Amino acid sequence: MGKRNNEKRKKYILPVLTIVVAVLAILSIIAFTLENHKNITNNNQEYLLDNTSQIAVLIDDSLAHRLTNIQMLSNLLSEILTSLKVDIATLQHILIDLLHFK
Repeated sequence: MGKRNNEKRKKYILPVLTIVVAVLAILSIIAFTLENHKNITNNNQEYLLDNTSQIAVLIDDSLAHRLTNIQMLSNLLSEILTSLKVDIATLQHILIDLLHFK
């Protein structure tokens, strides 16, 4: 009878161990997936911050260049308008360039 109980135990041990190993494998896959998702989210946030920062710098540089150009045109027009002799052709050329300024 003791031998029979021992055989029954052996029959149940293998399926139980298989289930335990399967559960551990599933848990490790879930843990890996959660960690991987966390890393992807962090990488995406860093990318967005870097990209936004780069775009902000480009916009800032562009606006600074445009401001400088506007100031130069303003000074030039001021000098032309305050001079005793206004060259109408030059003034027209500057205004046309100003209207096409991008």
